Amino acid sequence: MPQLHARVLGEFRLSAAGRNAEPEDSRQESREHRRATCPTLPTQANRDLEGASPLEILTWAHDEFGSQLVVASSMADTVMIHLAEQVAPGIDVIFLDTGYHFVETIGTRDAVRLVHHVNVINVTPEQTVGRARR
Repeated sequence: MPQLHARVLGEFRLSAAGRNAEPEDSRQESREHRRATCPTLPTQANRDLEGASPLEILTWAHDEFGSQLVVASSMADTVMIHLAEQVAPGIDVIFLDTGYHFVETIGTRDAVRLVHHVNVINVTPEQTVGRARR
């Protein structure tokens, strides 16, 4: 399972297939497109997707953001993961491992990795809670 420190995550991009970094040119184009449409995109999406099902919303998000779409999960359940894998098999699922999770939560994370067709990325904080308090 990929393991990242939080500061690295912002620089980490995987394709929807799950393994290859996107070329810098396509990332730059995507960023410029989002900047240009950002003020109106949420407003328009809110209008267009009112009353849409969760699968329709996820399909729209995948069509709009492609391989840059990720799902964050606390692993309290796997509903969103199940829906996301239907729309984008191999989608990245980010799990923030604080080091304070119940053993059942870690078990769910591990089961998701084995059962679902997703790429679980375990993200850990740059500092432990103990070091941050100093």
